[in-house]
Amino acid sequence: LLALGVSGEKCDESNECDISSHLHLATKGIKSSYLISEFQPNPTGLQEDSHKIELSGPPNTAFQGCIWCVEADGSPTEGAGAVAASATSYGKVDRFNPVSGTFDANGVLTVTIPELENPSFTMFLSQSCPTGNVNIKDDTAALLAAVQTIYDSIGVPDSVADAQNLPRIRTTLNNPPGTDLGYMGTEPKLVFRDATDGALYQVDDQGKASPSFIFDTHGNQVASSQFDPDPRKTTFGVVNPTRFADMAVVVGDPHIQNLGGGHYMLLKEGSFSVWHFSLPQPHVEWQIFAHYSGHQSFTKGLLLVDTSGSEPS
Repeated sequence: LLALGVSGEKCDESNECDISSHLHLATKGIKSSYLISEFQPNPTGLQEDSHKIELSGPPNTAFQGCIWCVEADGSPTEGAGAVAASATSYGKVDRFNPVSGTFDANGVLTVTIPELENPSFTMFLSQSCPTGNVNIKDDTAALLAAVQTIYDSIGVPDSVADAQNLPRIRTTLNNPPGTDLGYMGTEPKLVFRDATDGALYQVDDQGKASPSFIFDTHGNQVASSQFDPDPRKTTFGVVNPTRFADMAVVVGDPHIQNLGGGHYMLLKEGSFSVWHFSLPQPHVEWQIFAHYSGHQSFTKGLLLVDTSGSEPS
């Protein structure tokens, strides 16, 4: 969603006007395909019989798929089958559960699955389920054929050593879409996506006796005060928190007041790039151009250009 609004004083016929006029811009997160949006790898307290998993996808559409996890604990072996299974749990499809439902108007769907095994693991969201608790090295081609399309995946480590296993799992499965989280000193109690740009964050829940800490994808700590709402609390079923530092900002032209309160001014006639917004995945590329003319650069027109596709529109 992109909202535009122009405000300011009236101008006379010679374009003499108050230069406090400005353009307000607001954006809302863009979703594409299906993503794992929020889950608790190992919530504080006793083990639970079930886990909530929040997914994001096209609003008001039905969904059927599968959530499954691959163990990342232990040391990878060169063998397969019984040899690998007896040596380590690494690479085993630990759990798989079909899920279904309808995304709400915000593109949010919360599903419930049985209890998760504690990290380290990689969670997958796919079109279909594996045929059983196989090891990914036994018959990778058959496993990939069974799950069909892998929409998203998130690797969660509980040690430095296991963090090195996550890319190996991804490589074995032909590098499906997804992200492997960096180790933050412990296993996360909560993982969520930023509602604006989809970036992943981890929460180290210390319990009631101590405040929680927030870490980015790479395991670097960030301040919880940078988010709205509080990212230390679960938001299943509603829009996730947004980190202010990640919000799109206005670049280029001066007759702009951005969402952070910055005000830009340039008294010059011509056409200028007012605003630029881009995302790498899904690919989004938007630009707004403004044309100014008159003694005090009165805005004559606005043009929104979408270059996300093969041809600008």
